[in-house]
Formats: sequence, structure tokens, C-alpha cells
Amino acid sequence: MDNGVHEESFSSRNDKLLIHRKERGASGTKVFLSDGSSFLLHWSDADDLPFMVPLDEEMYRWIHGRDEAFRAYAKGFELCARREHSVLQLSRKLYRRGFSRESVADACSRLLSANALDDRRYAHVWTRSQINKKRHSRMFLAAKLAEAGIRQDIVDEALKEEFNPRDEKTALETAADRLFRKPGMTHEKCTQTLLRRGFSYKDIRVVLAEKSHE
Repeated sequence: MDNGVHEESFSSRNDKLLIHRKERGASGTKVFLSDGSSFLLHWSDADDLPFMVPLDEEMYRWIHGRDEAFRAYAKGFELCARREHSVLQLSRKLYRRGFSRESVADACSRLLSANALDDRRYAHVWTRSQINKKRHSRMFLAAKLAEAGIRQDIVDEALKEEFNPRDEKTALETAADRLFRKPGMTHEKCTQTLLRRGFSYKDIRVVLAEKSHE
């Protein structure tokens, strides 16, 4: 939407409100009404709108809703171009930007169809990036994927394909090394930090014992 005129009730407007013109562009189709207001719609939504035919309240509200839905889609596409998102993560970001649940659902549906949004791809990409950082356990990664709204079967698949037992030991050893570089770090503090990252107490004891003999 381009201005506050859109927020007026339909009954307070000219009952002869018409679609004055449409301009199809790279970012969507801009629909201009006879009162000077304009809306940005998805190309497919705008194609069948009639010229110079009086709009009833239902059609006006439909145009208003499709404008918001397309703006949510455009913002979602922009965010997905920056980095991978899960559907839940992207939905939350769009809600925080003031888009309605209906518009967010519509935007996510379009983004899924366009392959710009994909929970399976997100799970694999994110898991690989975390393994490369060598900071967290398999259990920690599984919990974080679940928090991002990833289905359990996809979580299991991503971890099975991307994570192996050597990654767990490497991550634990690397995390312990980094912690012990901090001033005042003790075995107890290190153990508690590593437990919070999902490593098992047994594995932590083994690694810390090895560090003590280095």
C-alpha cells in the first residue's frame, strides 16, 4: 500500500471507486484506483481485475488483502535471499514486521512453491555450518532444529547425513580447548558449560582427563 487512504472504511469512500490503470513491472503489478490510491499485487492476482468497473466492498477488501500478502511475500523473498530460513523462523520475522497471519501463510506458501523456502534444505545447510564451527553436540543441534520448527523426521535425516561420531568428539575437544583459553576457567566451569551444549558427562570427563595429562 502507498498511503494511509487505504485505512479508510469502504463506506466512507466514493461508491464509484474504479480501477483506473495497472502497471506490470518486475516487482509485481501496481493497481491504481480512481481516487489516487494504489496497491501492489502479485502478477497473477492483478491480471483478471477489470478496468473501469465500480468496485464493491468485497472486491476492495480483497485487493487490500492481496496487497498485504504480496508485500509479505516480497519481504520474505528478500530475507530468504540473505540466508536460509525455516518456515517457522521466516513466519516469526514477518509477524514482527506487522503482517497478518493470513498474509504470512500466503507468503510462505508462495515461497515454498518457488523453492525459496525449504525446511529440509535449511536443516542440512544449518547443520553443516554448525559442524564446521565445532562447538556443539549432536543433541544440541537436534534441539535447535526442533526450536526452528523442523519436523523430527527431517531433523533425524539431516543429522544422519551430515553428522558422524567423529564430529561429536572433535566438537567436544575444540570447545574444551577454547574454554580453557579463558582466564579463570576451571574444570567445574568447563564441565557445566559443555553440559549445556549437550555433550554427555561421560565424554566430558574423558576429554578433560586427557587435557589434564597434556
